Amino acid sequence: MKNIILVSAMIFMATSIHAESTAEEYKAILNKYGKEKLIVMVAEAFNKDCPLTIDRYTKIVSVMPYSNRLSYQVSFVGIPYDKLKPIITPLKEKQKITGTNRMCTSEDSRVLLDAGLIIEYEFYTEDGRYLFSYDVDKSDCANIK
Repeated sequence: MKNIILVSAMIFMATSIHAESTAEEYKAILNKYGKEKLIVMVAEAFNKDCPLTIDRYTKIVSVMPYSNRLSYQVSFVGIPYDKLKPIITPLKEKQKITGTNRMCTSEDSRVLLDAGLIIEYEFYTEDGRYLFSYDVDKSDCANIK
């Protein structure tokens, strides 16, 4: 279980630094085309390398753009549902804390959040069984420096 929970930091490092765009580029796209186009461009750039292996337990399968939401689909690899089921609640809590901290302190992600976008993470088993999801929005960053 410890290894499963520790992967959260790796997932969010990958989602923040994987895309080659910088915060300044995000701002320029946002100002020129608007947030809907920015979401699509970020998802398209990210999906070029998906599925993206984070570590031996996790991979980002795809990133989906929606009108005000960027949704990351993440799967746990090689861990059957019956092993994950008993730890879903603590795993979700740990992922939410780690993910929110990472998104709120990443300059690139803050551009997205400050524009009113929502970053969503959906977690699945390797065979596609839904486990949990959570969102990060600008209001989640109020108490994070």
